Amino acid sequence: MSREISPTVSLRVLGAKLRAYRNQHGYTLEVAARTVSYHPGSLSKAESGKLAIHPSIVESLLDFYGVTDTAVRDDLIELARQGRRRGWWHKYRDLMTVAYIGLESAATSIYSLENHLVPGLLQVPEYFRAVLIAELGQVNEEQIERRALVRSERQKILMRREAPCELWAVLDESVLHRPIGSRETMAKQFDHLLEMSTLRNVTIQIMPYSAGAHASLSTRFTVLHFADLMDPGTVFLEQLHWRDDFVEEPHEVKRFIDAFDHVRAAAEPPARSAALIARARDNFRRA
Repeated sequence: MSREISPTVSLRVLGAKLRAYRNQHGYTLEVAARTVSYHPGSLSKAESGKLAIHPSIVESLLDFYGVTDTAVRDDLIELARQGRRRGWWHKYRDLMTVAYIGLESAATSIYSLENHLVPGLLQVPEYFRAVLIAELGQVNEEQIERRALVRSERQKILMRREAPCELWAVLDESVLHRPIGSRETMAKQFDHLLEMSTLRNVTIQIMPYSAGAHASLSTRFTVLHFADLMDPGTVFLEQLHWRDDFVEEPHEVKRFIDAFDHVRAAAEPPARSAALIARARDNFRRA
């Protein structure tokens, strides 16, 4: 295996491979699991990337499926080992959907469509704090600090020295006018957006009011791509802090990608978007 990858993605890739081998031979979950003395329910979860499976079980399954290629076997067994590791985010599992962070940390590119807020990967601490208090109400300082640490760690994927994640974000124009926190917070947030937009791996567009009805009016979503892992990608629908949904079926993921393509085609180009962000920043400074 060429590099270490996120435990979350390791499990997804391994599970997809095992499921493909099983289906190729026409075995049911019950038959495959019984052959290697494993529980069918556990094998189902493993194939869905939701349960770490011991490397020895993987070896037994590969034997049963007739997989003899040494390189393939070594890669899949290594995926099983990596899937049993715990990412840095595991200790924050009481705060958020750790499965998403595990996927995000391994993404090669991300599409973000936002209709109300600045995307989390682009939020400054003051803006994030104001959003958090608005969503959760009474939050003690320790909770705020822990969540802020997670947010800061997540944002590092855009600044990685090797292969930084590519982010393409489309924001509804309302994001530029909705005050979150103080005027100083908004001005600082927009300064940060302008700075980040100068990076080669970050593209920010604004969907103007004049565009009328569009896909981001009714939903916000994030598409995570894992092109180097032959993964179809994942769509994350962040509803509220207590409910998150994943879309992983390839044909459904494609629908969201197509929707994003339509939206970014209708949005202002990056240079014009930067001018709109700068004007919004100046308006908050003058207010």
